[in-house]
Amino acid sequence: MTTTFWTRTAAVVLISVAATACNSVTKEKLEQVKVGDVLVYRYQKAGKSWFYKEKVVRIEGDTYIVTPSKKEGTSKTIVPNDFATVEQKIAKADLLKLAVASGTDRKVIIEIR
Repeated sequence: MTTTFWTRTAAVVLISVAATACNSVTKEKLEQVKVGDVLVYRYQKAGKSWFYKEKVVRIEGDTYIVTPSKKEGTSKTIVPNDFATVEQKIAKADLLKLAVASGTDRKVIIEIR
């Protein structure tokens, strides 16, 4: 009986680790971000996962200039590639921190397109 318990526990842990690993990008991939890439973010709000995108329009030294998506959604597939005209800056160091979920909203980059 204890063998079954430990087998099930190990399976749950492995599935959880695998699911977490494929829901974020690595720091190495974030270091290779280039102009034209679209960053897909996931974060928590009101107990749900929400998604939005940012498009990299310029890189100035260690700063990325991005335009955010006009809308957010509860699925990464429904957030349109409709970007605002307002540009925002994000430091490379801050971008690299988003390889793992951080902050109270657990914001993380899950995909680079």
